[in-house]
Amino acid sequence: TSQCLANSMWAAARLQLSGAKVEDFLRRGVQELCTVRHLRIFTPQGLANILWAFAELSAGITADRVASFTPGGEEATVELVFLRVAGEAGERLQDFRPQELSMIAWACAKLYGRSAPSGERRGRRQGGPRCSRPREIDAFLMAVAEEARRHLPA
Repeated sequence: TSQCLANSMWAAARLQLSGAKVEDFLRRGVQELCTVRHLRIFTPQGLANILWAFAELSAGITADRVASFTPGGEEATVELVFLRVAGEAGERLQDFRPQELSMIAWACAKLYGRSAPSGERRGRRQGGPRCSRPREIDAFLMAVAEEARRHLPA
């Protein structure tokens, strides 16, 4: 189920599992999320858990090591699936609680860090962001910040 996938990814990240089995687990998670027809079946908490887990589990794993192929034949990486899940979350931000919003913001920071905005590529440094931050993530983070602001007392 969607909840099982989100919970198992969160648990693996929370336990800070690493190694070949976790890379395989992450690869299978990417494949599973690519085959899910509608991400609407995930709760806001599930989406936040997946984004957080992807950012945590993929730290230190190069993109080519988690690249896989979806049933349709296109390459799927953590970043591409992250963008897809973030897109779904962005459509439902008003349903997210403050903790879930903070998990999303943290996940974006962990995956993209202070990377060059919107298409300016920089080389990956040890412990730094793995890719430039797409425009979609810039807009998504602004929407997350605005929604989080709405939760603050007046």
